[in-house]
Amino acid sequence: MILRFNLILTFHFEYLIFFNDNFDKATQNISNEEKDSELREKINKIAAIENILEK
Repeated sequence: MILRFNLILTFHFEYLIFFNDNFDKATQNISNEEKDSELREKINKIAAIENILEK
């Protein structure tokens, strides 16, 4: 129970820091171009691996 509570607190704390740093109040969006491009690259790599495995 204590471990679960600590994990939840850690998770919330890390994401609050991210959201506070990257929250655009004018457009009400959360954005981070560097993280977005990293995520796109990972998705493309996974799609390529899936394509190879399907053959």
